[in-house]
Amino acid sequence: MKRFIVKILALIVVFPFVYLTVYMLIDFVINRKSADNSLFVWGDSQTYRGINLPKLKKEIGINVYSSAEPGASIYDFLVFADKVPKNSKVLISISELALLRKKDKDRNMSTLSLFAFETLYKNNYTITDLYAIAKRNFKIRKLFDVKSTLHQSFDKTLTPEKFVKSYKENYYSSTMFLNDKEKASLEGINRLQEKGCKIYFVKFPFHSAMQKMKKESGIDRKVDAVYNHIFQTLGISKVDSIYLNQNEQIMFDYNHLNAKGANQVTDYLATFIKSNKTNDTYIFQLKD
Repeated sequence: MKRFIVKILALIVVFPFVYLTVYMLIDFVINRKSADNSLFVWGDSQTYRGINLPKLKKEIGINVYSSAEPGASIYDFLVFADKVPKNSKVLISISELALLRKKDKDRNMSTLSLFAFETLYKNNYTITDLYAIAKRNFKIRKLFDVKSTLHQSFDKTLTPEKFVKSYKENYYSSTMFLNDKEKASLEGINRLQEKGCKIYFVKFPFHSAMQKMKKESGIDRKVDAVYNHIFQTLGISKVDSIYLNQNEQIMFDYNHLNAKGANQVTDYLATFIKSNKTNDTYIFQLKD
């Protein structure tokens, strides 16, 4: 009986160690990339739908690897910051929705990262929060993609009243997690800076119907303060605002570009990246 108990205890201790060792080895193999001739992209659905990756690769002449995913969270950003190679070129877009989204609605599906867990724990994520994230990441995932999935037109089934009401209820009704997510985001940016990465920061546009709701919510000013802190951390004193051409419909819905809008953004980004400036920030906007 004693020998049986010893074996069980040994299994309990050894299995997690073996699992994590194998996990890290496989993760390293499938997600290892070189910083040479590469650009790494991170964001949520606005980035996922807002950049034409093959087009950007063709225009700048280097590999483009994207970790952008719909619903991507601050945990996912921290994993990205931890995993990209040193001295990389990175293009990131920490959206308002990622900052305001309720924790239980975040995607939180990248891979396991001790840096990400430590950072969230220091910024008021509970053990329960972290356990829920860990459960989503037991499966090893490929972090970087080279393909794009773009919307082709405007979704006419959506009405501004219904869409804006939904976003107001789910995002622009509370800033409960904003401070914690801001601090965690800044630590992710610091991680990229410590690794010698050249950082491009991008903000994507919202439809005018969304802009009105955001201002009326009163949360807009608090979000702007977060972005000012991000810009300060990046060492950016001047932010370039780019107004997209709206002679054609460039939105899919009230916060995502369609393919025509994404191609415009891609053309602008290619020009900026090829100019080889220092860290830059670009805010894409729509004229009312």
